[in-house]
Amino acid sequence: MVLRLIINTVILFFVSGVTQIYAQKIINDAQIEKHPYREFNNLDKIDSIKIYYFEKNMLSKKLPKNIGKIKTKFLFEDGKITQINDYSGTGELWDIYEFEYLTDENFIVRRFDWSKELRFLWFYENGLISKAEKYSSKEELKASWKYFYERDSLLISEKKFDKKGQLEYEISQEYDTRGNRLYYKRIKKGALLSLQTFQFDSVNNVIGTEIYDVDSNLVVEYEAITDTINNSSVINKKHESNRKSGSIKYYYSDAGKITGREVFKANGKLDYREEYIYDEQNRLVKHQVYNLNKLLAEQTYDYDEHSKLEARKYFQVFLNKPRLLTEYFNTRNAQGNLEIEVKKSRETNITEVYRYYYY
Repeated sequence: MVLRLIINTVILFFVSGVTQIYAQKIINDAQIEKHPYREFNNLDKIDSIKIYYFEKNMLSKKLPKNIGKIKTKFLFEDGKITQINDYSGTGELWDIYEFEYLTDENFIVRRFDWSKELRFLWFYENGLISKAEKYSSKEELKASWKYFYERDSLLISEKKFDKKGQLEYEISQEYDTRGNRLYYKRIKKGALLSLQTFQFDSVNNVIGTEIYDVDSNLVVEYEAITDTINNSSVINKKHESNRKSGSIKYYYSDAGKITGREVFKANGKLDYREEYIYDEQNRLVKHQVYNLNKLLAEQTYDYDEHSKLEARKYFQVFLNKPRLLTEYFNTRNAQGNLEIEVKKSRETNITEVYRYYYY
């Protein structure tokens, strides 16, 4: 549980170069490159995870003999992550993240750069980030953040302060009795920068939202219609904005799985449509995107005998022929644990390998 929370709120901010704070899906100061979310099996048995990459090297489906350049290494102890090492393209240690546990849900994360200087500090209480600090190359405080919650885990306020402790901006949120967020408001020096409101139906589907700019002008409006008979799934939604307007219609199977989407322009004409295809075991095997009846892109899914995802391929259609752009596939050990994940991009000619080690 603790590790899963860390994955959501800590590993997401791990990047080469600029690192950014994440909390409850709120992104501060934008323009970051997120580390991919990882699903770890048998958390109490994982020893370490190493991520490698290859340039201009397309691997076969067999296990690679030359494992390539190491990019990231995760270290674990007793099922808890204790350190993340980030390496440069030449193999030099670039960033280090160290985890100090006071208890399972109260801990501190420190980020050091290649010169071993402290650059970031994150403080967690009861599994939630409560405070963060950013430091300069001389280990001088540059900025800090504080986070406030209600009902144990609902983030109601986030405040950023400059190096002198002066408030730079505040994000505030309010929730209904069911924990649904009713509004998101960003304020800087007492002035409203943005406001977004939300409306929900009786089963917590978002059925409406409005976004206002700094002058309190409505710039985006969203409305959804839900089908209370068919698992309360959204069957139609409309959006209006000063940039783009239109609507989306959804289709579902008798089992409640989405089978299609149709996206319409403001004039009511179909922009594009999507189809979701399942096998006899109700597993998604194909996702296709069409412009009218012309196939634009396709994603396929393959599973092993235990119904675990084994491979995924993404195609784009070029001159009426599907062209494979990205391919993912997994390899598992005799215990069924994930051992190797591979991502191959034919656009960048870079292959990434995620290799998992167990006790």
